Amino acid sequence: MATLLDRFRRSIGAGALLLVLIAALPAAAQQPASVKPEASAVREQQLLTATPRIEGRVSIPDTRESVLIQPFGRTWRLFREVMLPWFAAVSLLGTMILLAIVYAVRGPIRIERGRAGRTLQRFNSFERFVHWLVTFCFVILTLSGLNITFGKSALLPLIGPEAFSTFTAAAKYAHNYLSFPFVLGVTTLFLLWVKDNFPTAADVEWLKQGGGFIGSKHPPAWRFNAGQKLLFWGVVGATVLSAITGYLLIFPFYLTNILGMQASEMIHAVVAVGFIAAIIAHVYIGTLGMEAGFDAMADGMVDLNWATQHHRLWVEQQLAKGGKVSPPAQGAMTSMADAQAGSKDATASKAWWPRRLWRVVASPSARYSVLMLVGGGLVLGAALTFSFNAVLQLTSSNAFCLSCHAQNAGLDWKHSSHYVNRSGLVVGCADCHESRAFVPMMIRKTQAFNEIWHQLIGTIATPAKYEAHRLRLAQKEWARLGNNGSQECRNCHRPDAMAEAASRDMHKAVLSGGQVCTDCHKGVAHKAP
Repeated sequence: MATLLDRFRRSIGAGALLLVLIAALPAAAQQPASVKPEASAVREQQLLTATPRIEGRVSIPDTRESVLIQPFGRTWRLFREVMLPWFAAVSLLGTMILLAIVYAVRGPIRIERGRAGRTLQRFNSFERFVHWLVTFCFVILTLSGLNITFGKSALLPLIGPEAFSTFTAAAKYAHNYLSFPFVLGVTTLFLLWVKDNFPTAADVEWLKQGGGFIGSKHPPAWRFNAGQKLLFWGVVGATVLSAITGYLLIFPFYLTNILGMQASEMIHAVVAVGFIAAIIAHVYIGTLGMEAGFDAMADGMVDLNWATQHHRLWVEQQLAKGGKVSPPAQGAMTSMADAQAGSKDATASKAWWPRRLWRVVASPSARYSVLMLVGGGLVLGAALTFSFNAVLQLTSSNAFCLSCHAQNAGLDWKHSSHYVNRSGLVVGCADCHESRAFVPMMIRKTQAFNEIWHQLIGTIATPAKYEAHRLRLAQKEWARLGNNGSQECRNCHRPDAMAEAASRDMHKAVLSGGQVCTDCHKGVAHKAP
């Protein structure tokens, strides 16, 4: 019995030892020669290579807030703060220096035969109007755009932070809103001039001879020479790229994400710099670089000798079609001096420009039929009506109001019962601050221009300024609602529709006694002063 028990104990011990050895073998096999705790750690560069951004997890509806690191933002910041200012400065200053050298060496291109004193119409009044509309918008867009790039370094030290803030805010609004008439104007010019800007064999010859800028030859050209055609297609292409990338920035996150917006700004900036440099050269040629080059856009008429020298094929085409050439102001002119004197006399004898404008507007059309005029008027009227209604809707939207008031009145509104309530009903800005009737609404929108002006000059630009003016603003709005019987309140709140009889009878009695809603209900949508 003792022997049997001893054998059993030995068996149990041997089994236990065997189990210990078996368990130790995998651990020994897995144990490396040297331990490196960071070997399996995920490095930042690996994350940036594997994904365009590093994200976390959020429980709020806006999933964009989950982005922790967006690596392309570093590239964008480098471009925005370092590369773009250098590129713009070198490109624009280099263009102006090069043109100054050309002017010093070459001088202006003169009319070889002098002014003839006889003129030919090159652009009609509508073409010139659209051209100057585009020019005005382009100048404002250029100045406001350059302020974004160079304003902090060049303008801020000169005028100080307060003036710079006001100017930059106004420039931003001007840049955004004037982009629409600019794009519309370029589109109109494209439709007017595209038929004259397709390449021809004459353009190849024009380029071979240097377009009259190199040497003394002036190669023949149609209405637009090869250089003007290159500018035309460059302007159209630059406008398309600028419009697409610009509107992606004006209306963020509708069609793209933050990466797309950063890329859009980079493309927009590069295209804009090239655009500005090209227009600087265009302005030089039309003013200092060429005698009588500005006349075409001044009054639409060009001297016959100038037109023959630079656009001979077009002049021959116009004369073959029966184009009218104005006679000399004083008989036949045989010398350059006489031609120039006659040109000055012809300019001086022209009617005062408002009278000429009235003649163009009031005179009956000799070119277009009644059907075309009426049809064109209907189409134009429909387009203007659509645009007018679109502007009304835009300026009555909460987004439009919050573009200025997001950090003052908008904060009050978003914490009020007009925004947060049990039924989820949102009472918008226009519901309280604009009448539904057309005439009062237009009066209110006209008055809002004063508010836009105060926004531009920064009257309530900071929370402290807003609080300082809160009582005055509230009293002004209470007075307006008092004068119209709180009509905006009663558009939604009607005593007859109140469920409780006591409230219904009380409100009827108060309103019938001459009081208005705001006499009792103050601080509903905005904190009371």
